[in-house]
Amino acid sequence: MNSLSLIKHAVNRGLGGTILPSVAVADDVLSERFYAWEITEPNIQREVFLATNTLTKQSASISAVAKIATDILKKYAELKTI
Repeated sequence: MNSLSLIKHAVNRGLGGTILPSVAVADDVLSERFYAWEITEPNIQREVFLATNTLTKQSASISAVAKIATDILKKYAELKTI
C-alpha cells in the first residue's frame, strides 16, 4: 500500500501494523486508537525532498522555505543521526 490513509485504516481495523513517522500517527496515539513504540535499533534513515512545480517559476517564498528547511535539517543532522 502506498497511501497513508489506507495504511492507517488497515491498522485501525486490526489488519496489521506499520512503520511510519511519528507525525503521521501522533493524533491516533493521542486519541488512543494506536499504540506506538520508537524504533531505536537499528538506526532507520530516510530521504526527504522539497518538491516544487516544474512549470512555474520558483517564488522568493519557496526559496526562503527551502533555505530554512535545509538549515534546520542540517542542524538536526549535526545533533542526531536521522
